[in-house]
Parts: sequence; C-alpha cells; structure tokens
Amino acid sequence: MSYPCENFGLFSDDMYLYSFSALDQYYGIESSIVSYIATTASLVDLAKNLDNISFPGRTDIDAVVNQGLESCLFRSIESLNDLSLSSPAPLSFLYDLKRESFIDRYTVYQNLRSGSLGDDFVLTPDTLGGSPWRTLGEIAVLLSRYDFSVPKTDPAVLSMPDISDLCAEAELLSADRQREILLLILTGRHQERGMKFLMDCGFIRTHWPQLALLNQIDHSKEFHPEGNVWQHTLETFTYMKDGDILVALSLLLHDIGKPLAEESEGRRFDRHAQIGGREAKRFLRKLNFPQKTVEDVIFLVQNHMLPAFIPEIPNFRTEKVLSSTLFPQLLEVYRCDLSSTFQGPEGYYRACKAYKKYLKNVKNPYRDVSGNKRLRKEFLYSG
Repeated sequence: MSYPCENFGLFSDDMYLYSFSALDQYYGIESSIVSYIATTASLVDLAKNLDNISFPGRTDIDAVVNQGLESCLFRSIESLNDLSLSSPAPLSFLYDLKRESFIDRYTVYQNLRSGSLGDDFVLTPDTLGGSPWRTLGEIAVLLSRYDFSVPKTDPAVLSMPDISDLCAEAELLSADRQREILLLILTGRHQERGMKFLMDCGFIRTHWPQLALLNQIDHSKEFHPEGNVWQHTLETFTYMKDGDILVALSLLLHDIGKPLAEESEGRRFDRHAQIGGREAKRFLRKLNFPQKTVEDVIFLVQNHMLPAFIPEIPNFRTEKVLSSTLFPQLLEVYRCDLSSTFQGPEGYYRACKAYKKYLKNVKNPYRDVSGNKRLRKEFLYSG
C-alpha cells in the first residue's frame, strides 16, 4: 500500500493505520488520497522527519503532510487507548505498520466481512453521537468505498428527512474535513451510493447548497432517462472506468451551472458550462482545494460539451483545448456524461477519432493541425 508520504523515517516508533486507511489495507485498496496514521512519535519527531509538515490545530488531527491533493493526517498518541471506539464501529479497526498485522479491539471483524455497520446499528440520535455531521459523512464514505449496506432507520424514532432537523444545531464540518470526506467518496468504487446518502440525509443541503439545487432541476426525458440533474450526475459515476479524481470532481460539478442558466433560442440551459466553471471555482475554493486542481476542474467543466462538436469545428479553432494535457480526461468526462443519456456512444467515438487525427497532424511537419498541406514558403521560413 502506498501513501502520500512514504519516507516516514519513524519506524522505531509504533505506527498504526486507523479509520479509513486501516479499512483500505483490509480490503486491498492499493492507495488512498487521504491517509490516517497514528504514531507514538512526538510532534517534534514528526517535524524533524517529515517535509512540508503543518499543524492544523484540529481536535482530531495533530499534523498534516500535503502533496497536491494527497494528504497524510497524523495523530500523536501515547498508546492505543488514545484511539477510542468510533461510531460507526468499523472505523475502530487498526493496522500495525511495524508488525504488519491487523488489530480488532472492538470485535468488528464480522462487520467487515458482512459489509454491515452492525446488526443492531440504527440511525438514532444516540448513534449519531455528539458530531452527527461527521458520523453521516463517514457513513457515506463506507457506502461508496467498501460497499457497506445503507444503515437502517426506525421511523418511530428518526426518519431520513428528520436527520437534518436533528442536526440543525450541530456544528458544521470544517472545510478541510468536508474536502477529505468528498475525496474519499469520489475515489471509491461506488461514488453514487455515498453521494445519494449525503443528499437524502440533508448533509448536502446544509454543507453544499450549490449541489442541493441540482436535485430541484428536471431534465428533458427525451435525452435524460435518469430524471433530474442530480440523478443524472449520480448516473455518470456508474460509467467511470478508474478512480481519476479530476474526472470524478468534474462529473460531480459538470452541470452545477444549470440551476443558474436561462433559456435562450431553444437552449434550456444556455451557457451552463461557462456558468458551471464559475460555480465550480466557488465550490472548490470553499473547500480549500489546491489552486492547480481548481484550474483543472474549471477547464473540464467549461469544456465538457465541446467534444460533441469537435468533428465539425476546424482544428485551428479548438487547438487550445485539443493540445491540453487534460484533453484525454475531458474525453472521459464526455463519455460518462453521454453514456447516461439516450444518445448512445457514437458522439464519443467520433470525438476520439477527431482527436486521433489531430495528434497525427501535429506530428506531421508537412500538414497543419487541420490536416491541410503547408505551403512551401512555410518550410523555408521554418528552416
């Protein structure tokens, strides 16, 4: 298993994977964009041995090492007793890095095998605990990342729509914790399950109101069989082939401009891609995403419809987009978006063919980017 920072230099001290990192180890997930590590090393030792370390002043994390989007989150402990039982209980599972063995202090192994939060786990004010938004976010990660079953609710005590009312007075999660939860969900195998749960329980309405608006905008059934814009967004995740986080973030945000777009000349969501780029920027900056990630997602959101028209547009007009190193990811966003409609994959194949032709022309010194022969004088000047 790999981590954002490999050279800990601290293995004389005890080190443990905990929370989602221990579960990643158990389920054989090779790497994680967010790693949770507890160690008996002191903060001074961490500072001496790790580059780019910072101390965020959080109650749950003592030190952080960031490398772009990836993060190692450290807790300095005196003993395992400092890592108390978590709710949901599967997050209490540990992995001893030094001894290369799992530690099941609270008998959750059977839950891991069955993909259950517990036979008697029901969403109640008690199980949500003192940090209900955090618990709900963690449940969403379990649903998307490890295929855990959706927790039960007792309508006589608490229904899903009531959860947000119960949490109304609870403190919202910090921007960093929101970002960590979102990244863990979007790099899971079933992103749509975790995101649906967050919408159903009111987490999204409370923390990410821009996304909540997607659940209020209907789509034309002529092209979108899945229903409204939010349901379409969830559907696009089911067509992802790998865990590319830029593609996942762009799919989440590709239609974020539709609630603010206006109809013009028969186009119901006119300029929604351009508006979406602006809204994606606001969303990602609010969650403290790195500037490079923000810029890349803006590019993918603003251009997510362009591949459909590339075969008809002269290459010299689209060369700036075609020459981008992000264009293969743009094609993937387009494929997932198109696959969740009635239109079929033909547009994607045509875009791939046009891109392949463009790459061939770029390598050919006797033709321009559109495939036209260069004039002889061009060669004379270039020589």
